[in-house]
Amino acid sequence: MSKYFYTLYATDKDIYDLLLSGKQKVTENYLRDLAKKRRVFFSNRLGRSELVDRISMLPQSYVDVSGMVRHREMAPKSERTTSVKIDEELSLDDILEVVKEYKDKNHKSEDVSYKKRGGSSFEVDIGYSEYDYSKTRLMQRLPKEANIDFTVDSGATVIRMPANDKARSVVAYFQKRMEEKRSSPLKVKEIEVYRLTSPDQRTKFFTDLISKMEGYSLYDVTSLRVSSFSENEDRDDIEEEEEAAEEAASKMMAVVRKASFSGSNVIASDEYQKLNNSVFFITSIRWMATCKNYPYDRIGLEAGFDDPEGGRGFRYKARVAKRKEDGSYGTQYGPLDEKDKKEIFSLIEKTAEEVIRNLIDPDDA
Repeated sequence: MSKYFYTLYATDKDIYDLLLSGKQKVTENYLRDLAKKRRVFFSNRLGRSELVDRISMLPQSYVDVSGMVRHREMAPKSERTTSVKIDEELSLDDILEVVKEYKDKNHKSEDVSYKKRGGSSFEVDIGYSEYDYSKTRLMQRLPKEANIDFTVDSGATVIRMPANDKARSVVAYFQKRMEEKRSSPLKVKEIEVYRLTSPDQRTKFFTDLISKMEGYSLYDVTSLRVSSFSENEDRDDIEEEEEAAEEAASKMMAVVRKASFSGSNVIASDEYQKLNNSVFFITSIRWMATCKNYPYDRIGLEAGFDDPEGGRGFRYKARVAKRKEDGSYGTQYGPLDEKDKKEIFSLIEKTAEEVIRNLIDPDDA
């Protein structure tokens, strides 16, 4: 077999598709600059599609193609976070041993690095690729990164990870290997609301979550989504239900805002009782909260579930708007630093767990 059998190359069609499909980033000016670097000049009468056609027919080196692909790539979006809690303090040395095993097993397809953060935290970064075959061929490979944090504290080990299948599979591998080494199962807990079986309980979970975060006061509710326990499979019924859900979400947000700012119980309010003749309940919510202590920053938060009706796969996100010297806040929310992010995530998890405990019937707990 030829040693060049698996060599990959870009055809003129690949280059054409790459440049033509990226209209926002591949502008006429960018295309003309590409040509000028080759000392090729095109008439100003040529439109974008004609420029793409002619440039795609020019000889391209690996460096040329790589540069085009990098120019087309979009900055990765920050993912929501999820977590699992193990009801015991695991040894960081044991965690390191399993991570090293994972790295050795996957070193050909993934870039795995790790480091300790102090005496109670361990961080793993995994670089990997996903593929989207709906995109043009040169853009199908999507570089991804999963940051997995192990924090050992207060009699438990909390594992935080991006809320995606890859990170969950890595954590599942870690759990399996730890159990095999110990010859005993780990007691793993996740934040789930499947035992909250009424729409009122599901909605109250979110309204309590946004109003009971210690050290923060609710500033505004910016959006929310609702769903129901309905199991309709008829397409027409589903479309009607989606329209009804959109209308219910709009009304629900008005009720939540009014009740939350007045400090009253959302579920007990007349507006909610009138609205909840339907079976809709909140499944995700976005809100802003202001820190009660210095530096009084404002946090933009989001919480919801991967499985809205089933109440499983709790995920969340947080960004910050720094308080200015004049007491105002910027309109753009940016990423939190690592220390603040860990504190906010821990607070979201703690609040969610407390709210669930208070909502579950003690006989069923």
